[in-house]
Amino acid sequence: MPETKIPLFLRKKADSVLRNESKDKTEKASSSAPNRSCFADKIQELRNLLPDNISDSCGMNSAVLQATIAYIKLLKRKDSNVNRLAKKLEMCNLEVRKLMRRLETLENLYSANPINN
Repeated sequence: MPETKIPLFLRKKADSVLRNESKDKTEKASSSAPNRSCFADKIQELRNLLPDNISDSCGMNSAVLQATIAYIKLLKRKDSNVNRLAKKLEMCNLEVRKLMRRLETLENLYSANPINN
């Protein structure tokens, strides 16, 4: 097979493209390292915020994220229950105050007009 010669301008262009690709890969690798570190730090922070019994079972980052989502949903449900119970307690307090006023009125009536036995 006859050997084909590549023109000089094409060889220079190819070398330039290869150098740029290598440079781009190096730049991407060096710029993504801080991102990975930041991501790992945030995952660790989430793991630390989870209760021990949940965080101990989380090995991989995806498990930490899934556990965090589940825990946030649990807290939202508990918050909803607390709000519902707080409203119910307020209604009970109002009822107790009404009953106390009625009792006070009855006591005043009794003390003004004692019933003879």
